[in-house]
Amino acid sequence: MTAATSASDGLSTTTATLPAAYRTADLHGSAPSVRGTGWHTPERTVPAA
Repeated sequence: MTAATSASDGLSTTTATLPAAYRTADLHGSAPSVRGTGWHTPERTVPAA
């Protein structure tokens, strides 16, 4: 995992790169995605890159 923190805009922002593995068959034809939540942050699902 790699992580970076930035506060240039006055807000604390943290990003992280997380390795992941999945079986294509487990997706049943859907595109892979990542779902995340945080403290006082709504749940968000984004396409896996």
